[in-house]
Amino acid sequence: MASLDEYKKFVASAPQAEREYRTIELYHPDFDQTLRFVKDFKDINLTLESTAPRNPSTSVTFTAISMNINEPIESGEVEQILSVDMGAVGNEVNDQLAQITETGSLIPIELIYRKFYSGDLTEPVLVLSLSVANVSFNGYESVSVNCEDVNFATKRAGELYTIERFPTLRNI
Repeated sequence: MASLDEYKKFVASAPQAEREYRTIELYHPDFDQTLRFVKDFKDINLTLESTAPRNPSTSVTFTAISMNINEPIESGEVEQILSVDMGAVGNEVNDQLAQITETGSLIPIELIYRKFYSGDLTEPVLVLSLSVANVSFNGYESVSVNCEDVNFATKRAGELYTIERFPTLRNI
């Protein structure tokens, strides 16, 4: 992933020359395309992480849309919920949902939430893989998606200790 130290500096100081890109990816085996959106004013090509389930280490296009993302909060609760309100997506999401077959309805829709930092766009600084629990439409104007992952205990946490990041490990 991109440098966590640099990202932490960015979050702490919020320099005007750099920014954060928040993206979502919606996938289901019955969809004829993977939907990728970025909270921005113009489409952008970003490189996915090497462990991505689709197109690993590949630059892909994220379509710019207006969206509001409420991240899961760190709490003692087991259930973590991410909510996304997307505006002006037209029929893109609805058309893909309509393709889900009766047997496909037993397979959850996957949502991958990624944060990229403009100081290092080689990989995202945060990746959350969640299941869509609820989708609601407000006509053609907006789509709201709630995602959850009730089994955070099985997720990887922490970071890989390397000699480059922790040079004193050589002495051990």
